[in-house]
Amino acid sequence: MRARLAVILLFSATMGLAGFLLFQVQPMLGKFILPWFGGSATTWTVCMLFFQCALLVGYAYAYAVTRPLSLRTQALVQIGILVLAAVVFLPITPSDALKPTDSRDPVWRILYLLGAYVGIPYVVLSTTSPLLQRWLGHLDRKLPASRFFAVSNLGSFLGLLSYPFIFERYIPTLEQTRLWSYAFIAYALLFALCAFLVARSPSGAETDVAPEAAHRRAERTSDFWLWLLYAALGSVLLLATTNEISQWSAVVPFLWVLPLSLYLLTFVIAFGHPGLYRRLPFLLAFVALAALAQFLARPESSGDLMLQLGLQCATLFAGCMICHGEMVALQPQARGLPRFYLAVALGGALGGGFVTLLAPLLFKDFYEHPLVIVAVSGICFWLERRSFARPPRVKSFQNGRPQKLTDRIEPNRMTASMLSRPCGVK
Repeated sequence: MRARLAVILLFSATMGLAGFLLFQVQPMLGKFILPWFGGSATTWTVCMLFFQCALLVGYAYAYAVTRPLSLRTQALVQIGILVLAAVVFLPITPSDALKPTDSRDPVWRILYLLGAYVGIPYVVLSTTSPLLQRWLGHLDRKLPASRFFAVSNLGSFLGLLSYPFIFERYIPTLEQTRLWSYAFIAYALLFALCAFLVARSPSGAETDVAPEAAHRRAERTSDFWLWLLYAALGSVLLLATTNEISQWSAVVPFLWVLPLSLYLLTFVIAFGHPGLYRRLPFLLAFVALAALAQFLARPESSGDLMLQLGLQCATLFAGCMICHGEMVALQPQARGLPRFYLAVALGGALGGGFVTLLAPLLFKDFYEHPLVIVAVSGICFWLERRSFARPPRVKSFQNGRPQKLTDRIEPNRMTASMLSRPCGVK
């Protein structure tokens, strides 16, 4: 029992630290390069797009290696990648030589800068949750491995929330990048220990896990596209809300961190406590909050700003709870988790690409914000209507036991003898 608890704590600490570092580096590097590119909100949205795409690469890698490779091989390969990332790419402090000298479009420059300095470490961190959940499900099949996704998102939530109140306030930005690099080394050691346990396990040479209990939901062909849709809608709602509130005041990391923290909090709740999600209450709250926020005038005072900020963030929370709650209801068994997380990351990247790259070309104003509100509301209304329209499962009772009407009911002895007689014979 103690050994089992130690393994759970080790895997949880590794996933929590990985989540912390994943979302601590986003506002940190965003603030670091913000003065280099004119201090506009575009810097943050491009950073978000980069990190969403890097997350997608990490999840795609985790999905790819879990198919053909044994667990032992996966563990050894991952240890080698960790060593490479720590030796070649740390520390992640951007060089002043990359500061722009003209005012050309900064999008591709920001993407190149982030890719060169934090791309590989970020991708390695993003593989943590899908790989460790699958490994943990193999080591102990009684554990609900997908619940540990909530641990990772809790670490991400704490990383974001601590940045504007602790790290940004008390630690210089240059020192922040160095501390993050040291923490990455600590993470690499924890992950290496997890990989060592998997490689030494008796079943480490196997490539798959045993089937889960019968109560777990079987995956359907359409599930991948539904995971993708819900993840994309949540991502669009996050970035559209961030753009909406960023135009009301100066660009400060807090206005980036608050929406993203609420977005991650919905993941923590949806995966860690799925019973808390109820479609109809969240739908009514989302529609009411969105309508109130849309009809209020633009803030003219600090009081109006706080009111509008609160309404927009509450709308974001309710909408993301709908997206992520519906997504969690469709999550697969442990063997399908890498594919599930791949769809989640791909949907997030597609949503980020739509808001960052496509929406400015299609719309003259921030029209993606009301459009995504209508889309989430419409899908949720449709799901609720379909659940009400579905006919109830009628049951009959025989010998005191409920029985479906479609089940075969054997005739009793008298009925059988009557049916066996020729017509007219008594």
